[in-house]
Amino acid sequence: YTSAPTHFWNFRVDQTVNASSSIQDSISGVNGTFNTTKTLTSSLGYSNSSSSTEMVSVDSMTVQGTFSVEYYGQFSGVNTVGTCAWFFLARRDSNHTNRLVQLKMTSGGLLTMHTPEATNGETIATSSLTNNEDHHLLCVCNNDDLTFKLYVDGSLFMEDTFTTARETDTFDSLTLFNTSGGTRAMYVNAYQVRMWNGIALTASEVSTIYTN
Repeated sequence: YTSAPTHFWNFRVDQTVNASSSIQDSISGVNGTFNTTKTLTSSLGYSNSSSSTEMVSVDSMTVQGTFSVEYYGQFSGVNTVGTCAWFFLARRDSNHTNRLVQLKMTSGGLLTMHTPEATNGETIATSSLTNNEDHHLLCVCNNDDLTFKLYVDGSLFMEDTFTTARETDTFDSLTLFNTSGGTRAMYVNAYQVRMWNGIALTASEVSTIYTN
């Protein structure tokens, strides 16, 4: 048995989405709004290999302290403008205590996971992933055992611990494929992003999701 996701943004469709228009999460109906016109395809999904400003802004939603989030797709290159995000969970009022979660890539092509409440603050991978290859990333924030884990292709890639439990809150700055400021886009061919809100997937579930 694998826990069912609560949100699913599917970018692998043949569709042009105009600037300020949205695609809808097919499970819970939460919109992701594009800031530029994008042509999605059933092969590469949402593609960006050159722009630092493209982003998808998700409607305000309540995210539990415990959650899991998945990225499935490719990294089409490394944006050397700085550390760029594929998942950026924040609040517009900057009240980030026990809240902020950033899943990013450095200008050197190394994946990172960051929250001020993590013991290390930011954990940076020791090896990079190959560009233009399919990869499955799944991050698990677990308030029960205070662990912060990133799995890549079904296996634990890096982990940290929280010094305190994360807050359940309504986030009005959930951004995909960029930071909230919209100046550090990650270069991606993004097939899909899913969330399990309130659910910490187990290692066995992560492995099953990757295999299937």
